[in-house]
Amino acid sequence: MAFAIDTYTGNGSTTSYSVTFPYITTADVVVTIDGVVKTLTTDYTFSNSSTIAFGSAPANSSIIKITRSSNRNARLVDYQDGSTLTEASLDQDGNQAFFMAQEAIDITEGTLNISTSTDQWDAINKRITNVADPVDNTDAVNKQFISTNLPNITTVAGISSDVTDVANIASDVTAVANDATDIGLVATNIADVTTVATNINDVI
Repeated sequence: MAFAIDTYTGNGSTTSYSVTFPYITTADVVVTIDGVVKTLTTDYTFSNSSTIAFGSAPANSSIIKITRSSNRNARLVDYQDGSTLTEASLDQDGNQAFFMAQEAIDITEGTLNISTSTDQWDAINKRITNVADPVDNTDAVNKQFISTNLPNITTVAGISSDVTDVANIASDVTAVANDATDIGLVATNIADVTTVATNINDVI
C-alpha cells in the first residue's frame, strides 16, 4: 500500500481527483499525467486541501498520479537556544522526517523486487520499458529485437523438414567433410573428368 501516491485513470470527463495523503505545503504535491509533470495554477488548482481540479479533463485511459515529495534539501524548522517550543514547530519538524520516510518506502515498493516465494525478479504484471538490445546470451531481450530477428527464425521453421533430412544423414555429411581435400582435387581437375566421361566408351 502506497503512503503518499494516488493513482487514477482518466476518462475524458472527470476533472476533480482526491488527494488522500497529508502534506505540509501544496508545493510538496506533484501531479503527473502519463509521466508528464503538471503545473499548479496553470494545469490544475486545489479546490480544497484534499482535492485537485484540472482545467480540462485528462484524456481517456491517461494515467494520473498525485504524489507527495517533501522538501529534502533543507530542514523546515531551525531550533534556537532559548526559543519557545510550540506544537506547530514540533509537528512540522516531525512530519518532514516522517513524510520523507514514507516517500522512501513508496519509491522502494515501486521498484523491481525479488519474489519471496520464487526468489526471482517479479515485475508484478507491469511492463519493463527502455530495455536495450541484448549483447550477451544471458541478457534480456526487447520486443524490437525479437521482431527484427524473428523472420530468420521463421525461415528456419519453414524448412524444418529439410533440416531434419540433413540431420538424418549427418554421418554422410561428416564423411563428405572428411574427404573435402579429395573433393577439392576433383573440382580442380573437373575439365579432365569431363573429358574422361565424354570418352568413356574408349576408356572401356
